[in-house]
Amino acid sequence: MTVGERHDRAVDSHRPMCQRRSRQSLPDIFVPMGGEWISKLGGRLRQTTGSGAASASRNSPAWANRRSGRKHAQAAHNLGDVLRAREDLAAAMVEYRFGLALREALVAESPLPEHQRELADSHNRIGDVKIAQGDLPGGLIAYRTALAITQQLASSDPANTTWQRDLAHGDQKVGDVLLEQGQLGPALQHYEHGRDLLLPLVAREPGNIGWSRGLSVMHENVADAHRMQGKIGEALAAQHAAHELTTQLAATEPGNTVYRRDLSISHSKLGNLRRAQGALPAALVHYREARAIAASLAELDRSNSDWQRGLAITTEKVASVLFAQRDFDGALAAHRAALAIREASAAAHPADPGWRRDVAQSRAAVAETTLAITGQSGGPAKTPARPPPATLRHATDAGN
Repeated sequence: MTVGERHDRAVDSHRPMCQRRSRQSLPDIFVPMGGEWISKLGGRLRQTTGSGAASASRNSPAWANRRSGRKHAQAAHNLGDVLRAREDLAAAMVEYRFGLALREALVAESPLPEHQRELADSHNRIGDVKIAQGDLPGGLIAYRTALAITQQLASSDPANTTWQRDLAHGDQKVGDVLLEQGQLGPALQHYEHGRDLLLPLVAREPGNIGWSRGLSVMHENVADAHRMQGKIGEALAAQHAAHELTTQLAATEPGNTVYRRDLSISHSKLGNLRRAQGALPAALVHYREARAIAASLAELDRSNSDWQRGLAITTEKVASVLFAQRDFDGALAAHRAALAIREASAAAHPADPGWRRDVAQSRAAVAETTLAITGQSGGPAKTPARPPPATLRHATDAGN
């Protein structure tokens, strides 16, 4: 799971928690109005504040009063959000840096807690863009700067739950980058710290869905870090803690597709870990649960590419265990089902190279499993000693 994908999972848990200020989280008015809306907002912003971060001087009209400075910083960030949703990262960075300059000057003049919190938000947004641009070191610097500000706020008032949640959010972001860089120990420390911040919040308000989902995501992060270190037992314990919360959330709102997808992913991760322990029957139970949920989501919206891909992946995971149990007929049926899903999606999304790649992998898996059946029945082929390539890849996939 990439940094961006981790952010996607984490953000909804603390709405708004982290990176997913994307198409899904922007106000509906923003993206449909497109370039005309952006042009008008950008024009109004620059009439009062100049053009971009370089013009953010204290002689600008933006400094007439603090309210004006805050207003224009937020407007710049709103514009940056729209540009980022349109994948114009360079332009979004200009707006975020402009907002950052305004907020830095505001904090210098008036270091109120709310101003410092907004400054941390600016650094986080810049970090998000750097990550999206592939600049992990730059993103890490921005996230750590935001985290340092948040740590000061949280230390000044440990009873402030908003700041404690923000601090957990910062640990999440820093941990995600460190994990992507292979710094597993430091990443785990941030995840565990974030988890320990959220545990008392959830204990205090178990009905707070945002906090509960945030804690679930943090448990999953801890599990992922342990798994990557080869500590399967510790990973399984953390994933079970996440699964318990995810199950509760899904039961609270059965119609919430986000929670249902979370539950499917959680079952899949438990299956991965149980398989790593060699417990194939237990892994198969979890994979089948994951597939059942994924199938219900895919049926709701056949045009949803993510849900179709999730169904294909969970179907292949079922196939991977059946193959390992030498149920080659069952594995072949599951591989063919996954192939049908991918072929339909590839036809519906001809410009998506990912689907074409997945189709090729599924076809390879079908061919290899067919060879296994032929070899078992006494034909010329021999039973493969390991699962087909596509099956093996998805069996170890941490994200689904």
